[in-house]
Amino acid sequence: MRLGLIWLLVLLVIEIWSIVKMSDFVGGWATLILLLAGFIFGLKLMRSQGINAMMKTAQGVQPGESPLAPLATGIVKAFAGILLIIPGFVSDFFALLILLPFVRNSFARHLAKKGQFQGFATGGFGAGGFGKGFGGFGGSNAANEGNVYEHDGSAKPAEKVIEGQVIEHKFDK
Repeated sequence: MRLGLIWLLVLLVIEIWSIVKMSDFVGGWATLILLLAGFIFGLKLMRSQGINAMMKTAQGVQPGESPLAPLATGIVKAFAGILLIIPGFVSDFFALLILLPFVRNSFARHLAKKGQFQGFATGGFGAGGFGKGFGGFGGSNAANEGNVYEHDGSAKPAEKVIEGQVIEHKFDK
């Protein structure tokens, strides 16, 4: 806990230092405009990535394709948006670095392969899940396994009753 607080204070000092140095270099008004532009661009990036990630994930759910790659790319872009929203130029530098295509793609590949998506890739939150650091999910303890229900996909739709009439729906396979 204390180490996280120390890192937060160090980040705060570095960001303030970057704002002061930038205002010395280009002037106060230009620094303010740059900070506002970064904030607005970060908000737009965050807003667009939520919608785009959902659409690309839905399109990626084709037979034999994994939806993790577009979802991981959207999360990486959203993280860059968060870094742009934070006032300061060091976080903006890292955000712009993350937005470079080769950095973004490698970071997304790493996130999809080794990151928090491990539970989704293995089919659930059980054995591969989020790990014990996230509220006890994951691990191989019997207490954490939960219930597993298998289904063969042969469920038939229920008949609907409307004003005393039975209407059957027939589905072709």
